[in-house]
Amino acid sequence: MQTLALAKPTPLSNLLTDIQNTKFSECSAILTSGSSGVHDDDANAFAMKSLYSIYQIQISPSFSNQLEYISKTELKRCRSYIFLLYSKNELLELLQTHVMYFLEMFSFNDKVILVTNRVNIPLVEDISTSNPLFESLLYFVVIGYDLNKGNETSSFFDIYESQFFVDNKRLSFKLIGIWNHQKKPLGSDISAYNLFPRKIQNFYGYDFRISTFHFPPKVSYNKEINYWHGVEIELTRLMAKKLNFQINVVSPEDGKKWGSLENGTYTGLMGDIVNRKADLGFCNLFITRDRLKIIDMTNAYHIDYACFLTPSPKLIPHYMSIIYPFDAQLWACILLTFIILIPFTNFTAGFYTSKINSKKGYFRFFAGGTWAFLLIITWSYKESIKAFLTVPSHEKPINSLEQLVKTWGVRNSGGWPDWFKDSSDPLSQSIYEGFIYVKDNEEGVEKVYTNQYREKELHITSQCFVPFRIGLAMPMSSPYKKAFDKVVLSTIEAGLIELWLRNSNMEAERNNRATHEKNRKSGSVYSNVDAMSLDDFQGVFLIYGIGLGLSIIGFGIEYFKTGKKYQD
Repeated sequence: MQTLALAKPTPLSNLLTDIQNTKFSECSAILTSGSSGVHDDDANAFAMKSLYSIYQIQISPSFSNQLEYISKTELKRCRSYIFLLYSKNELLELLQTHVMYFLEMFSFNDKVILVTNRVNIPLVEDISTSNPLFESLLYFVVIGYDLNKGNETSSFFDIYESQFFVDNKRLSFKLIGIWNHQKKPLGSDISAYNLFPRKIQNFYGYDFRISTFHFPPKVSYNKEINYWHGVEIELTRLMAKKLNFQINVVSPEDGKKWGSLENGTYTGLMGDIVNRKADLGFCNLFITRDRLKIIDMTNAYHIDYACFLTPSPKLIPHYMSIIYPFDAQLWACILLTFIILIPFTNFTAGFYTSKINSKKGYFRFFAGGTWAFLLIITWSYKESIKAFLTVPSHEKPINSLEQLVKTWGVRNSGGWPDWFKDSSDPLSQSIYEGFIYVKDNEEGVEKVYTNQYREKELHITSQCFVPFRIGLAMPMSSPYKKAFDKVVLSTIEAGLIELWLRNSNMEAERNNRATHEKNRKSGSVYSNVDAMSLDDFQGVFLIYGIGLGLSIIGFGIEYFKTGKKYQD
């Protein structure tokens, strides 16, 4: 930071003072090059005349340390910046050496003015087409002027306003006026210039390059007619219609899908967005903390709930069928009833020696009603047993994280590993430590979830444990994010997202039915219905064996207890 010194007003300081007082109306930071000192007097005079706080900063090799200082002081509240970089070398130093520092410091709503030599304006226009710093500034003004002999500032200043997507250029500059220092009253015409108008209301037919791939129902591609459709495609077409731009849909350049960080470089769709090879990217992208560090994303247009895909429950062995009609608690009650009731009945039977032959109506009604309901219970149990013995039973499916801990696999992209890794839940951490990665969904299903008939035997867990917000991706600090967010919000409010999702799901069901019918007619669909064998009657024979065994045991007990007495 510099200490302000007394300086007489200059034409440039007068212009900056008028802009500060009429357009900024807040504190500002004025940044100059520490090498030439051309603008020292201008900066000091501007700071002395301004009605608001002005902070002077020199761009030097120690600039990163000054940024750290700025982040800890009240200067971080200032959202207006003025760069005084007269020479070409000073300008290139800013763009080549310190561009990343400024990207961290700026937000896209900040107001930025660059003051430079008039001959540098074409250089600024040329560099701006590929420099992320200029692309990230929504409100950016360039002022060009000349120095007369003796380094005196000329009286005329060319004022350029940045504009987006005009003439199919991502960023260009338009001359909006020439400010004359000698016009009286001094600087009265600057208030007539709209230096920072509202922008990104119209894209003027700009050709947007969009990176995505086939992933229904969010994105679907019909190769036969070369047509893209799906929820996210429809949302993008609606944005294109409202904001007036064209869409050019392409697949990721390297042929990969979502992509990942490999050797310090992002691949796939993420690589296209991070490296600014695409203006927009989407394919069911989760909005995660790590992604927002390297790209921008729209507000969430939909929420997906994460569930696990597991194999269908396995068949229970047939000999266990007689146990499964009742759970463990009911079997315990039945056993306890036998243990208590049989001794009690034998004990009380000795107190009654006469036969019961009551002719009273109320007793007959009670006995008849009791037996009727007992018959109903017996019949119901018999039918339940019949069903369990004839229809194959399955193990309980996996429906919770606790049941899942010992067996899983996950696609190695899309933000899944990061969510589990960053979770504070010990159970989620256990799942992350046991991930077995597969390349894509198809590989996971192919390896784990198909039977001998190549049919998919799948079960989706009923416990969906976490919601994931889904949005569209843009390069970092994209100036059109706010415009896209507005369209996304209005689309959600209109209910179009749910309509597109429902239509996509219905189309997928129709396609599946058509494919199945085609395979059935061609004979490629095999039936997995098997003829019944002895194994299917294991439960029946087990019951018969238990009954026969108990009968033999009872016969033996009665024989040795009473048979010998009659023989004697």
